[in-house]
Amino acid sequence: MSRRMIRKIHQYWLNQHSRLIMTVSDDGGDQNVRYLDTVVQKNPNLIEFAAELHQQNLVPVNTFVMDLDAHVHNAKSMITEAHRFGIKLYYMSKQIARNPIITQAILNTGFEGVVTVEPQELTSLLRYGIRIGHVGHLVNIPQHEIDYVLKVARPEVITVFNVEKAKMISNSAQRLGITQKLLIRPINSQDTVYPYMEGGFEENDAIATIEKINTFPNVKVEGVTSFPCLLYDLKFKRPSYMPNIDTLNRVAEKARNLGITLPQINTPPFCITKTIEYYAKKGSTHCEPGLGMTGMAPWHCYAPEIHPEIPGAVYVTEVSHMYNEYAYAYAGGFGYIEIFELAYDGKSYVPDISKLRMKALVGSTPDKLMNNPVDAEHYHGILDYHARLYKNSSLKVGDTVVYGYRAQMFVTRSQLAVVSGLKDNNPKLLGIFDHANNLIDRHGHLLGEQKTIDLIKQHA
Repeated sequence: MSRRMIRKIHQYWLNQHSRLIMTVSDDGGDQNVRYLDTVVQKNPNLIEFAAELHQQNLVPVNTFVMDLDAHVHNAKSMITEAHRFGIKLYYMSKQIARNPIITQAILNTGFEGVVTVEPQELTSLLRYGIRIGHVGHLVNIPQHEIDYVLKVARPEVITVFNVEKAKMISNSAQRLGITQKLLIRPINSQDTVYPYMEGGFEENDAIATIEKINTFPNVKVEGVTSFPCLLYDLKFKRPSYMPNIDTLNRVAEKARNLGITLPQINTPPFCITKTIEYYAKKGSTHCEPGLGMTGMAPWHCYAPEIHPEIPGAVYVTEVSHMYNEYAYAYAGGFGYIEIFELAYDGKSYVPDISKLRMKALVGSTPDKLMNNPVDAEHYHGILDYHARLYKNSSLKVGDTVVYGYRAQMFVTRSQLAVVSGLKDNNPKLLGIFDHANNLIDRHGHLLGEQKTIDLIKQHA
C-alpha cells in the first residue's frame, strides 16, 4: 500500500473516531486517546516504523520507539523562543530514560545542560560526557556523593532543601578549592507540593536562610526554584500559574530590596514553545523542558494544530493471548503512566484513574494497524506483566500493538529504540537502549560505553 493511501487512512481514522473521543468525560480521562491521535496526525511515520521494527524482529516487545529528529526539531523551536525572551533552558531527560543520543542532540541546539534529579541519573549521563546544568532538582545530593558531583559533574547550580546540606556542599567545595552556586526552594502554605516530593524552606524564613548560607565559604545562593509553577487548566484549556511561582517572585523581590542578587528564577514544569512567554511574563530566567520535548505536554494533546512540537515517542508491543473479554499484550512500560497534572483555580488536580481510558493501534502489518484502533484499559496496577485490550474479532495472537501515552520511561523496565530519518521517508534504527541508558543488542546484551559514545558523535 502506498504511503499516500496510508495518509488517507490516517485521516479517515481521525474523522471516524473523533466522535468516540468526544464521548469521554472532559476531565482528563481522554488524555491518552488524544495523544495517540496527535501522533497519528503529526507523526504517522513513527507509528508505521515502530510497527515495522517489531514485525521484522529488529526490536523486542516492550520498547519505546523515539524519534531523534522530532526531538531536535522541538528543541530548536523551544530554544528560539527562549532566546527571544532571554530565558535559558536545562533539559529534563529522565522522561526518555536519559537517553544519551537524544540528550546530547538537544544540548547541541543551545541548552545550558541537563537537569539531574537523582544521583544515579547524574552518573548515568556523566559516563557519556553529557554536560550537567542543574543537580538535585527534586532530590538532595547524598552526603557521600557531594565530592563526586562537585569534582566530576561541575554543575552550574545545585538545589538544596536545608541549611545542613548547604554546609556539607560548602565544606566539600572549600576542600576542593571551587565555588558552587546553589538554589533554594521557598515554600508557602498555599503552594502545591506533590506527595513524597516535599522539601524546602518556609517563605518567611527564606531571606534569613539565604543570608546564612551566603556566610558559608565557597558557596553562594544563585536563585530560587519550585515545582510545579505552571500547569494546564483543563476547564479553560490554557496554562495556569500555580501559587508556587508567586512565592518565588515574592522572595526574589524581598531579596532585591535588601541588596541580595538572585540571578536565577528557575520555574518548572510544563515548558514548551508556547509556554515560554507565560514564564517570561512572571520573571522566569530558567525553564526545564521534559515531556514537552517529546510532544507529550497536555496542551499538545488538546490543541495540537497550534503547536510547533512534533510527538516523538510511541510504545510497541505484541498480543500475547486471549482470556475472557480481553486480549493481553506484553507489558513493562506501563508501571508509571503520567497523568496530566491539571489545574483548577490555581490548584493542582489529578483525575480519577478509574475513569481513564486508552486506545491502541493493532495489526499484523503497518497499514492494517493504522486502520484498527482498539479500546484499551488504562493500566493502574503495580506489576504490569500484561496490558489489556478489549477483545474483538480483529485481534490475533502475535499482532503488533502500538500505544501512545505520557510515560516516565526511566521508571519502567522497557527498552528504548532511537530512530531517525522518518521525516525524509528514510527511517533508520540507530540503537536500542535499556531503561538505564545502556546500549544493548536486540537480545539485551551490553555493547559498551565506547560504542555509545561513537553513536553520540555520529548522530547527536
